[in-house]
Amino acid sequence: MTIVVGTDGSAAAQRAVEWASRCAAAIGATVVAVYSIELVYPAAPIAVPVLPEIDESRRAEAHAALDEACAPLRDTDVPFRTVVTDGNAAAALERVADDENADLIVVGRRGRGGFRELVLGSVSHQLLHHTTHAVVVVPPAE
Repeated sequence: MTIVVGTDGSAAAQRAVEWASRCAAAIGATVVAVYSIELVYPAAPIAVPVLPEIDESRRAEAHAALDEACAPLRDTDVPFRTVVTDGNAAAALERVADDENADLIVVGRRGRGGFRELVLGSVSHQLLHHTTHAVVVVPPAE
């Protein structure tokens, strides 16, 4: 069994990694931890490509964040591998899940909800409505 878990360095994503780690340990699954890098400046009103030197810096940061996020997987001796990829996070998670023939996608929920989520969208919302894979959305800590 293969579990794909999305992480972006946030507390919500870390809860998803921890949940995936416990689940994988219990059922003998392999985890693929995914960090997706947007190819445009997030605050730009239109798509503006990232300069190569900034792209290199963002990739280094992504690898470092992914390494840190995977501590629960190392601590439980769960077999795992990491993927740093490009693009929209929901699409990237679905693409990796397809490539890995994953049984499950796990993501965290930041708890924004309401109008902001309707306007901006969210990774969990997009996955729940568009993927053919089973999805677990780990709620925020109370």
